[in-house]
Amino acid sequence: MDVRVSNGGVNGDTSAGLAARLDSAVPAGTRVAVIWVGINDVLRHGKSRAEVQANVAGIVSRLRAKGIESYFIRPPVYNVEDHKNPALTISGDNHFNGAGYSRMVAKTIGPIQALVVKARKQKGS
Repeated sequence: MDVRVSNGGVNGDTSAGLAARLDSAVPAGTRVAVIWVGINDVLRHGKSRAEVQANVAGIVSRLRAKGIESYFIRPPVYNVEDHKNPALTISGDNHFNGAGYSRMVAKTIGPIQALVVKARKQKGS
């Protein structure tokens, strides 16, 4: 499958931050967006999961209005406890190492591939 991927993520970003810069983070022509925010909201800024969910719902709604398929990485696919697992994180940090990212790719590749196929079919029709 021939696709181009770009990372519009910003280290330390929050769901509100992504919502504010969504147009620049997801440029024109984007067909599928993978959204992975919320951890910084909860762990670093004490925001409630309800607030994060409301922000993400707004982001997904805006993407849908532009005809962009979206996949939001959230529990149970994403486990916050994985950031406390030394086998999955960079030593002395809560960011994933190669093993942590490999685990996330294994959990998400199928659904994301399905969205790419769906977006291609919609574009062709």
